[in-house]
Amino acid sequence: MNTVLEARVEDRTQRLTDLNSELRTLATASSEEINEPLRRLRGFLHLLEGRIAEHLDDKTRRYFDLVQGEAVRAERLAEDFRALGYLEHRDLKPVLVPLVTLVLQVRSDLAPRLVRQTATWSVGPLPVVTGDAMLLRQAFTELLHHSLKLVPEGDKAQVEVNASSADGWVTILVEVAPVKAGAGDLRGDGLSTARRVMQRHGGTLETELQGEHLQILLQLPDRRA
Repeated sequence: MNTVLEARVEDRTQRLTDLNSELRTLATASSEEINEPLRRLRGFLHLLEGRIAEHLDDKTRRYFDLVQGEAVRAERLAEDFRALGYLEHRDLKPVLVPLVTLVLQVRSDLAPRLVRQTATWSVGPLPVVTGDAMLLRQAFTELLHHSLKLVPEGDKAQVEVNASSADGWVTILVEVAPVKAGAGDLRGDGLSTARRVMQRHGGTLETELQGEHLQILLQLPDRRA
């Protein structure tokens, strides 16, 4: 009886593994198929704007901006699908990762993408963790980029990164302020990629909005403990 049950469990596990592999392949292929027409759409919108910009009234301009914003959002979601497919295919390559160095690298990575945004950064003493350096860097880039986009245009962003170690876990708190009222879905966009990276490392990512402060709490196993 136990042998039959074990065989069924093994068969179900194999089918789930095959299904996950198919879904990852589909996500990667779909993102590649979607990205090209989205890029063309944005290019056409840019050309059209140049042709008719001086003829747009305020209401039509608002509609035009909404269409452009949705095109950008769709392209970003396609990129998230591609990133998730990549995350699942890549084997983890754990090394010792100094979090201070990683956060400073991410701040430098984000500078060209946030040319219209100013921010002050406060980075506290951060520990060394064990993990895949490339994936962790991608996770922090995605979550900080997503968070900084929630800061109202014209406001100076405040970014604080602190961490502590206890009971076999490293806890990292990222706080960004001020964020827009009703900041929207804190589970989507780049945060889904960052959350999956944490899960693959055996950790977690949670978000909480307190007034104008967005808090992102990350936990990773302290494998040096």
